[in-house]
Amino acid sequence: MAVPKHLKIVFRGIFQDTPEQWSFSTKWDNTQFGAPDAGVDDVDVVSIMVAQQVYMNNPRFSNRVRATEMRIYKIGNDGLMEGNPRLYSYGANEEPIGTAGRIYSPDSALVVTTEAVNRGRARFGRFYLPMPGYVLENDCRLSLANSQDAVNAAVTFLQAVSNNIDLPQSTADAEMLNISAGAIGVSQVVNNIRVGRVLDRVERRRRQLLESYTLSGTIGW
Repeated sequence: MAVPKHLKIVFRGIFQDTPEQWSFSTKWDNTQFGAPDAGVDDVDVVSIMVAQQVYMNNPRFSNRVRATEMRIYKIGNDGLMEGNPRLYSYGANEEPIGTAGRIYSPDSALVVTTEAVNRGRARFGRFYLPMPGYVLENDCRLSLANSQDAVNAAVTFLQAVSNNIDLPQSTADAEMLNISAGAIGVSQVVNNIRVGRVLDRVERRRRQLLESYTLSGTIGW
C-alpha cells in the first residue's frame, strides 16, 4: 500500500504523577513541484515549541497534561520513515503543561477532526487531545463557547506549525494533510477544523496505570 510523501510531526507527553502516556500526530506536505522535498531539518522546532507552550499552558488542558517531546519523521511513498527522525525533548521548566485543576480519566480526550474539501476516504482525519480542562455542562457536553475556544486554539496552533515548516525554493507554508493508503495513496489538503461537544475515549491508555483494588471483605449472603 502506498501513501503520498509527507512529514509527520508527533507531539508526546505524560499525565503527571503517572506512567501513562499520550500522543497525537499531524501530517504535512513536503513536496513542491520542481523543488527538493522538505526534510526533518526544515522544521523550526524551537518556534513550534513556543507555539505549543502558548497552546497548552492554558486552562483548556488539565494540569495533569505535560508535553515531554516532539518527533519529526519524513515519510516516503512506502509509508516508511526515510532517514533518521528528528527528536526534541523539552528541558526542565520549558514543558508545555495544562493549568486547569480539573481531572478526568486519562482515557478521556477531546477529538479534533480535520476535514478536506473533496469527497472520498481521505476527506476526514482526526487526532485526540489529552485530558481537557473544560467544565462540562449539565448535559455532560462542552458548552458552545468552550467548543469554539477549542476550535480557535487548535487552528492557531496548527497554523503556527504550518508557518514553521520551510519548503525549499518556496515562500509558501506547508499545508496540513489527510492521508489514506491505497494503490497509489491519497492525500487531501485540510481546509476545515471542527471540534464536537462530547468527549471521546482513547482505549489504549488505561493499561499504563498502576491498578489497585479495594476489597469489600466477606459478604454474608
